[in-house]
Amino acid sequence: MKKKSLRSNSKRSIETDDLFLFLCCAVRYALGRRSYIVSWVTRQLYAHAPALRHHDLDVLIQDIEQHASGNGYGDEYSTNEWMETLKYLKSLRLRNAP
Repeated sequence: MKKKSLRSNSKRSIETDDLFLFLCCAVRYALGRRSYIVSWVTRQLYAHAPALRHHDLDVLIQDIEQHASGNGYGDEYSTNEWMETLKYLKSLRLRNAP
């Protein structure tokens, strides 16, 4: 029996609600971690956040800001990544204001 390849050249779509939930869970998981996951999640935010709604951006921004006031973002590298991503999300929210 031939094995099915995991690679696909076709693009798949995802509903905005599902994309937001996916990104929200990823952000919450990665906050405060000291691993590669921080870079992966922030790259996903840059790639996919433009498709999110204004309210979705508000939730992500609030999650990131609240984490900083409690436990911090992890090491210095992670802190810089989260701060840059936070600036990006805020600028995106301003552009997408209702």
